[in-house]
Amino acid sequence: MKKLPELNSSAHLQKIDMLRAIAIIAVFLFHAINCLFPSYAVKTYTAAHTLDLAGTKNYILNFNPIAFGWSGVQLFLLISGFLIHLGYLRNKEAFSVSTFYSKRFWRIYPPYFIVLLFFCIFKRGLVYYFFTKEGLVDFFSHAFLVHNFSDTTILTIDGPFWSLALEMQLYLIYPLLLYLRNKTGMNKTFMWIVALSLVLQVVGIITNNFGTVNSYDWSVFKMWFVWAAGALLAERYYNKQTLFNNRGLVYSLLFFVVLTVSKYYSFANYFQYYFATAMWLAFFEWFILSEKIKVTNWLARCFVTIGLCSYSIYLIHLPFLRELMGVFNLTHYSVHSGIVKYLNILPKPLFAFLIVFLISYSMYVFIEQKSIAFGKRLRERKG
Repeated sequence: MKKLPELNSSAHLQKIDMLRAIAIIAVFLFHAINCLFPSYAVKTYTAAHTLDLAGTKNYILNFNPIAFGWSGVQLFLLISGFLIHLGYLRNKEAFSVSTFYSKRFWRIYPPYFIVLLFFCIFKRGLVYYFFTKEGLVDFFSHAFLVHNFSDTTILTIDGPFWSLALEMQLYLIYPLLLYLRNKTGMNKTFMWIVALSLVLQVVGIITNNFGTVNSYDWSVFKMWFVWAAGALLAERYYNKQTLFNNRGLVYSLLFFVVLTVSKYYSFANYFQYYFATAMWLAFFEWFILSEKIKVTNWLARCFVTIGLCSYSIYLIHLPFLRELMGVFNLTHYSVHSGIVKYLNILPKPLFAFLIVFLISYSMYVFIEQKSIAFGKRLRERKG
């Protein structure tokens, strides 16, 4: 297997931020399309088990690359598994479970809880969340990051919050991954985790009407394989090896074709997470190793900045996205025609993203960074 060059930590970390930017832009555009064309989000399959499509518009909406922007979540999980496991491999002797959980808590939870309170106040009001039984269950299941355990709470306050609960649960079982890895090796551990996920997927298909229960489909042991794939990639990097023999971009494009085709057939559709994970895993490796990807030009610096703010963008972008896009409306000033209609649609996501980015950058500076620094001071005092 071909050896990799030594990693340049600064350049590669900036590339990781660029990958985060790609992930959040993909997720943002996916949600924007759903807001602009809500009927497209409801997929139905014919008696022949193929996607029910009527007209060119539906083909374009369902099979353009943005339609697979939901898979940006898989890329985020891959990045998380990669960075955390690579950090462990580089500092095995100094690894501390308590320090690990402290870093993760102060990185993730305070910004999340602040946004959670904000959405509770402005969506349904604190009276509902603190003085009704349903509201109390909803709020505290989110506060303790267990809202992904039930379909009644998983997508209520803010849809993307489900993956934050999943992320925290993946952190909790990271020591189990390390135990299995130390006993059987990373390759076998990954294979067992994939096998577990596939078994759970098949059980879900058989018992849950082809996997329509979100709390089951997005459960921690079913989605563990995505995070573990990032850890596997980190293991290969640490040992200066590749997964795709420097053909990552080719494999990524092939998996994207498979992912696209799988959407058309009802049964294959429920294995899209596996195809999407393979696609992003190959792309991840190619992107990190490619000498053509520079981090010095202005476009790369923009992506790095977006990547730094990606967590806050992810937290806040969805609940008011439709309203933000509604602010930009060319039809107030122009004759409504076919051309103007599409010119009116195109800038809407860009305008909304700019507003969300500006708010998120402030959150990154004044909330995320402050929270991380506070957690570090607490650990230093205890140390």
